[in-house]
Amino acid sequence: MTRRPRRSRLVTLVQRFVEADSWSASLAFLERHPALLAGDADDILTDLHALASACGDSVAAHTFEVHQTALRRYRKLGAAAFDELIAPGVPATLRADWVAAEAAHERYRAHPSREAADTALHAVTAVLQNDGFATVPAAARAGMHQAAGTLLGERYQRHGGPVAELDAAVTCFTAAVQELSAGAPDRPSYVSALGNVLGMRYEERGDPADLDEGIRWSREAAASMPADERWWLLHNLSANLGIRYEMLGDPADLTEALGTAREALASDPPESARSVLATSLSNLFLDRYERDGAIDDLRSSINVARADGSAGRREERAALMVILATALQRYAERVNSLGELDEAVGLLGNAARLLGKRSPHLPACLSTVGQIYLTRFQLDGVPGDLLAACDAYARALRHADPAAPRTALMRSSKGTIEVALASLGVAGFGFDSAVSDLEAAARAGSSDLRVRAFLRANLAAGYQARHRSTGSKEDLEAGASAYQKACRDALTHDLEVALNAALGWGDWAASRVSWAEASIAYALAFDAADGLWRHQLGRTEKEIWLGAAKRLGEQAGLAAAQAGQLDRAAVFMERGRAQLLAESLSLGQLDVAQLAVVAPGLAGRYAAAADRLRSLDAAARDKRSGSPVLGHATDARSRGLP
Repeated sequence: MTRRPRRSRLVTLVQRFVEADSWSASLAFLERHPALLAGDADDILTDLHALASACGDSVAAHTFEVHQTALRRYRKLGAAAFDELIAPGVPATLRADWVAAEAAHERYRAHPSREAADTALHAVTAVLQNDGFATVPAAARAGMHQAAGTLLGERYQRHGGPVAELDAAVTCFTAAVQELSAGAPDRPSYVSALGNVLGMRYEERGDPADLDEGIRWSREAAASMPADERWWLLHNLSANLGIRYEMLGDPADLTEALGTAREALASDPPESARSVLATSLSNLFLDRYERDGAIDDLRSSINVARADGSAGRREERAALMVILATALQRYAERVNSLGELDEAVGLLGNAARLLGKRSPHLPACLSTVGQIYLTRFQLDGVPGDLLAACDAYARALRHADPAAPRTALMRSSKGTIEVALASLGVAGFGFDSAVSDLEAAARAGSSDLRVRAFLRANLAAGYQARHRSTGSKEDLEAGASAYQKACRDALTHDLEVALNAALGWGDWAASRVSWAEASIAYALAFDAADGLWRHQLGRTEKEIWLGAAKRLGEQAGLAAAQAGQLDRAAVFMERGRAQLLAESLSLGQLDVAQLAVVAPGLAGRYAAAADRLRSLDAAARDKRSGSPVLGHATDARSRGLP
């Protein structure tokens, strides 16, 4: 004899039975928890019905009454008692197949696997192709189309498959939306699903119409959902905006994505969803840091990731750990601190254990490990860190999809490390193989505006290193050309890369006594530095970037003077001194952290204004992006899980 469950546990089971999102889900839950068939469950529903009636909540009272009736009928008829509830208005000739499809879909939802998805999709497709389907009420038809689209989309996303499955999913979700009127309660979730799958198809095919339509549908869904249920729709909208920013580089998309992601995390989502939402918001802060170099965005990325990482599925928690580790690495790189790197290494070890050896997201984790060791080498100069970085990137590439966009970043990073090892004379590493890797990575990423500058800057540095070793005229010309193309992109998409590129190119030109060339490069470094200084909220952050370019005025002035450009030399020298003086007198002295303590509302308005200024400035840089520029980058980024 089994022990009767405690009343408190039985109350919880009754609540979950009633709150299931469909009658097929209620049936599946009942069959997993036969304790609900006891008389005590009936008594609990009677009490809940009486309480709701006494409070004047007729909707809740009706819900409890209907579920109580369903329990009583199940005791007499078994699962057949739910047939009419699961398939209301479905003709008798179709009802058995309909109920079987609903049951297969629920089994997949409870235990998702490729086999369960295949079985459920087969059952759902049989219903959609049945001649009687057209006679079913519109809301029920919409639900079955939605189930088919969900199965197709999730099977493609989780288990791989032909892109044609995304086409079929788009068709199913479109049909579901068309079946429902504008005010139908299920329409927002159906619309959001359509927006998501269009975004997925854009990532695969690159058709801007898919992305624009996906965002349009996602906006409609978020606007029509009640405030307490909007978090997941806001998250979907933010994700699509983030994809469009990543592909097209429009700063307005990044600004809207950030605001939407903030709203999603602040709208009281369930605890299990917070790690996913935090990953999205933290990642967007990193995106904006990479564009504008605002160190406050790095701190925001770190703070968001640290606050919400304890709940969610293993893969979701691992994704947040990778984002946090990446933000810590970037911060350590900028402030020359090894402490953050130690924390990042520990996070990545935990993330790798959560992901497991077969996870498709393991390459992103391993490549971030490689970046940590590369940054450590840049800070302490220990060659062993370079070897560890090279090994981590090699392992990441063994697990990576060769066609994935981030694979080009990993290959470029590995090539950069091999160039450094060849320059140090480490046995087994040569310039030719390293430069070949850099060339292949640059070709693979040539169509992606956000990574192209970084890949070309790494390639330019590779040509530069080989030229120093061999004196090859071809490497000199190729290196100068790659620098020029890198900085042309970097001034609009990544100011840090633009600054490093222009400084590295200028120093290389000066070492070759090519003073006019150096003068051009240093002028571009000034443009990048000006943008970086403007985007810092506090004095400390401005001082960090001032330190990165502290000798720029002197270097630029010397190059111009040596080139016989005396007027330009004077301008460079005065420009450097004027920048330092302006920053010492400007609102850069404002201590934003202190302001947040004494006047949090004002600090929030100041930060919002700064966000708006960054967005406007980024848009202005896009309009000015036609000027030729040159560059160099030594950092090798490959961040985040998809």
